[in-house]
Amino acid sequence: MRGCDIVSHGIRMIALSTVVVSFIVGGLGLASWPLAAQTVNPDPESPLIQMAHIEGDPYGGFSFSCLIVYPDARYHREQRTQIPAGMERYNWEAPKVFESHLEAQDMVRLRAIIEDPSFASIKGTIGTVRNPSSKLRFSLVGVAPYEDIDIRTISVEHLLQPQVFEITETHLAERQEPLRGFLKWIKDAESHPAARLLASMANNCTSLSPANHALFVSAEFPKTLLRPTLITGVAPKLPPNIPKPRSVLVEYVVNPDGTVGHAVVKSHVSPDVAQSVTEAITKWKFRPGRLLGVPIAFKLETEIRF
Repeated sequence: MRGCDIVSHGIRMIALSTVVVSFIVGGLGLASWPLAAQTVNPDPESPLIQMAHIEGDPYGGFSFSCLIVYPDARYHREQRTQIPAGMERYNWEAPKVFESHLEAQDMVRLRAIIEDPSFASIKGTIGTVRNPSSKLRFSLVGVAPYEDIDIRTISVEHLLQPQVFEITETHLAERQEPLRGFLKWIKDAESHPAARLLASMANNCTSLSPANHALFVSAEFPKTLLRPTLITGVAPKLPPNIPKPRSVLVEYVVNPDGTVGHAVVKSHVSPDVAQSVTEAITKWKFRPGRLLGVPIAFKLETEIRF
């Protein structure tokens, strides 16, 4: 039996009211990290942390950096920069690639931060979330920033699944511990002395273990924007004996791990209807949107027709 019609981004999707299938996509766990399981994965080939930082402005284009750190203190870092090529076009310079080993005290400091229960509770996005399409300029050769952009997506390996979150406003993150200490650790790690490798050694900061790619799904550097796509979602069930609206418009955030964060009904409906709709949507799972291959948060609108 068919449930509600769901219209999103011009594509109509049929939400099934009885069948839900769970997915894990690109190594991203699609559920919230449970606070009771905070032990870091000891697998030396699985990354301890991955971080991708995308910055951009309409004059200089994008700059991109990424960092991956393993439990045995190995680390790999890359930097890529766009350069203007005329007529609102940008080319990418060859990547700068660095590798080294961190000091033992650096790893002790990192583990103290990420194994703190208050750090393990961080999820979703710190800062304002918008549809990034409004900030980008599109061309046949990729995307470039139309407005200032500053996004960090971070994945921390835990025993059960990665903890993935995003920072869109660094000044907000730096006001709270343990994020302030973690960002300071990242800054120190990025300035750690390292050997410069050939540009051909760039791997987009992917893990050596393909099953554990928390941020990236390919070593090839993507230059595009991908919108979130729904992979499982149950249609809202309205309370009995209340007037059924023809449709409901709902705005919500898809987090970089594919979960749904804050959701709000934009239509004029009763509180009971609004609650039923938001409760259903916050259980939906998505393939997260990606910018330059990095999963990022998206703000979306969907119309649900009853």
